[in-house]
Amino acid sequence: MTLGALHGAGPSDTPVFSVLDHSQTTAGSHDPVRRALLVTLLAAYVTTLVSPALAAPSTDAALAAFLAASKLLTGRPTLESEQASRLFGALTADDPQFPEKVQALASLIDQRKIDPLRLQQVLDAERSELAALPRDIVTAWYVGVVGDDERARCITFETSLMNVIVSDRLKPPSYCYGVYGSWAQKPT
Repeated sequence: MTLGALHGAGPSDTPVFSVLDHSQTTAGSHDPVRRALLVTLLAAYVTTLVSPALAAPSTDAALAAFLAASKLLTGRPTLESEQASRLFGALTADDPQFPEKVQALASLIDQRKIDPLRLQQVLDAERSELAALPRDIVTAWYVGVVGDDERARCITFETSLMNVIVSDRLKPPSYCYGVYGSWAQKPT
């Protein structure tokens, strides 16, 4: 294939690769452009391998802080770890600073021994940058929704705490436990 053929100008005797080649290197010489490109590609590849490994400990610490703060805020001694991971991921997607903020909140609670029932009052009175955090965490756990307005998305429904708490008597609304169309018949 020739350069002229690529541009539709008709046949040409100039090969495409010789036009694009910046230096006519021999087998023994080193092309600095090629070498720089290879080094850059290798560095980019290695960075993709190293970054998750370095980020894992801080993510684990942030997830642990999220779970501890969640237990305190929801008043539940145990919470599902898989659901915690999903909620944590969604909250982090909404606010990339969420991991640092939740660690700061957990640290603040530990250091100041703030009563969980007064935590929101204290944060609001201090006009703390963490004031929205307890509301976001509790909403995520109880309602199962993360985000506001057009960014709101349902992360959990059946296992959200608003449904779990009453599950001994009620089933989550909007589920039909019969065959398709059974809701149209009057109950007996």
